[in-house]
Amino acid sequence: MLRTDRNRGHQLSAKHSSFGQALENLLQGHGLSVSNCNAMTCTLPPLNALRAFEAAARHLSFKLAAHELHVTPAAVGQLVSRIKFRIA
Repeated sequence: MLRTDRNRGHQLSAKHSSFGQALENLLQGHGLSVSNCNAMTCTLPPLNALRAFEAAARHLSFKLAAHELHVTPAAVGQLVSRIKFRIA
């Protein structure tokens, strides 16, 4: 099932919409929003950390994410803990 992202007009699958919701929750924890972040210059986290975050959010498990990424669950936890959004 596809839905349209109103802000950008893109179609997102259900799998990606859960990632988008997780990202929105992460940004709100830092007092930001996706629309607010687009208007400002943001420093993105490392790609491996985003991959680990996405896999963990999709599986709702560090263990399953670690199996998919061929790393240990502790490594996934370390990568996810590195995700911080900074406004430049």
